[in-house]
Amino acid sequence: MEKPWEDMTIEEKRDARFASWASPKLPTGEDLPFASPEAEAEYKARVQRFKDVIELRKPDRVPILLMATFMPVDLVGVKPYDAMYDTDVLKNAFIKFMTEFQPDYFITPAFMGNGRIFEILDYKQLKWPGHGVPETQGYQYVEGEYMKPEDSHAFIDDPSDFWLRTYMPRIFGALEPLSMLSPFTNIWEPVLVGPGMIPFGIPPVQEALKKLMEAGNEAMAWIQAIGGIE
Repeated sequence: MEKPWEDMTIEEKRDARFASWASPKLPTGEDLPFASPEAEAEYKARVQRFKDVIELRKPDRVPILLMATFMPVDLVGVKPYDAMYDTDVLKNAFIKFMTEFQPDYFITPAFMGNGRIFEILDYKQLKWPGHGVPETQGYQYVEGEYMKPEDSHAFIDDPSDFWLRTYMPRIFGALEPLSMLSPFTNIWEPVLVGPGMIPFGIPPVQEALKKLMEAGNEAMAWIQAIGGIE
């Protein structure tokens, strides 16, 4: 009988993760088939390479793990704008990059971000390809006082409430109406349930909630597309 995860030591959990990584499974629980014995050997060598580094042993060579956004698409000749607005282009660009440059570990296209989601929410903290900067350029951060000195107590008292009713309305133009909500912690007895729901009946708040749902639908389609990289 396998030892329960919660009863494992840190070292045992680490070993279990590496064992799982070295022997990947399909959703059905069956072993993931490799294209060839050579592909399997190379895959397991990469896992061992990373394990050696984590356990402070000398690896056969330095492992290459990139935390990249626009670099992979730039290197294969894809415009940043196209990668942010066309999931097929994004997926194929990353496949081409990984096939050509052979990094040791998977680089997720999720780091790229999704232009449509930014548009839906009217994101204020970035200029992105085609929106404030040329389609061939990467991000440009927009400096701003998104958290003010007087916000400190509200943030410390209830970080989630601060994020929902103060911070998100500042960084997403479409979510500004969320500042009209009452703190959920005000609903502490039945008589307060009705008053607590009143802000959700205000048209601007309802419109903000629709924008969140629209962004959520776009995010689901986006992650399902790029999550299918094989």
